[in-house]
Amino acid sequence: MAKQIEKKDVNRVIEIKTKGNQTPLEASTEYLLKPSFLAASVIDSNKQQLSKDHIDLQYTHAMLEKSLVDIKKGGLADVEEVLYTQACALNMMFSTLVMRANKQEYMSNLQTYMSLAFKAQNQSRTTLQALVDMKQPNQTAFIKQANIAHGHQLVNNFPFNMTWTAQRRQRQRELIQTWKPWNRSTGARTPEGKARSSQNATKSGSSLEIRELIKQMNAMLREQKDLLS
Repeated sequence: MAKQIEKKDVNRVIEIKTKGNQTPLEASTEYLLKPSFLAASVIDSNKQQLSKDHIDLQYTHAMLEKSLVDIKKGGLADVEEVLYTQACALNMMFSTLVMRANKQEYMSNLQTYMSLAFKAQNQSRTTLQALVDMKQPNQTAFIKQANIAHGHQLVNNFPFNMTWTAQRRQRQRELIQTWKPWNRSTGARTPEGKARSSQNATKSGSSLEIRELIKQMNAMLREQKDLLS
């Protein structure tokens, strides 16, 4: 039969069960130092902001333990909910701070509020990105390199720490003299190809418009930076 230890916590009683040959001190130490109980304790210590009479420490701990079991099984519904609600709360902070900044008469106060607003905005964006990465993880592709060459085979997947010794440089020089790659580097041959290649350095069309937009954005960012500095 499991032993039970009662440890007072303000006006509530926490029931701590011993396991096997555990002493009461060992059982209480293991229980009170679990990450889920430490998190519940932090929530309990801040419950004055919500309702001190309607949040129970022991039940909070049980809720966190249940969520941890679901996460270990691959269920991320609680994690997604936390990330999304945090992003919404941070976005609300951003909007509130901007509205307060607009009411300031002194530049120093305006800069303080806007700086805090931008921090909240950036954190909200980072939180949403974490949620997106969780829902749509990047697919990492592992590609085995294939070296295809005419004549001699060139292996160019050397370890990064290999150095070019005198012997290696001489061997590479001899191979290049054998391959003579410059004989195949003829450039465009047809009239159509030559016409296209002649326009490689031309800056016009959508590329020019994009560059102009980037310049305008950079100018706006510099103005905001000067205003906040």
